[in-house]
Amino acid sequence: MDFSEKVRYVRGKLNISQEDLARSLNVSYATVNRWENSNIKPIKMAQAVFNDFCETHGISFSEIEARYNMTDNKKEQERAELHRIIWNIANGLRGSVDGWDFKQYVLGMLFYRYISENIATFINDGERKAGIASFDYTTLADKKAEEGRDDLVKTKGFFILPSELLKMFENALFPMII
Repeated sequence: MDFSEKVRYVRGKLNISQEDLARSLNVSYATVNRWENSNIKPIKMAQAVFNDFCETHGISFSEIEARYNMTDNKKEQERAELHRIIWNIANGLRGSVDGWDFKQYVLGMLFYRYISENIATFINDGERKAGIASFDYTTLADKKAEEGRDDLVKTKGFFILPSELLKMFENALFPMII
């Protein structure tokens, strides 16, 4: 985890602005902004002041690092799983499909997976922020989802019904690999 990510994490955890953090650290707003955007790295003395500030507010870097490493580990696991799935598809189709056609198929499926996960995550996050903690777009009835179609198309530029999300039929498409 680099320094800019630590600054963003701390500001988010304490719910403070860049100006507030700058005031607390006795540096300029521009300095905090540059740290957060990775434009400059702080000198050792500024890092020490930042570390002291975090300790004073009960934020341990071991907690931050553990959270960051869990995210990295999850990404690696997802990447390995995707690699395994693509490899199994390729083995299943070997010799029966031209390489170019296979590439087009895989890229299309990856894009469809991305937009399926993107819209479900976007909607779930919005509903959870609105106070519905257990909301899951994948379980919503298509008729109910249709009510938000126009707004989603304006906001995201696309819309997918819950029943048409890749997650809903990937086991039927790829029973031999999943």
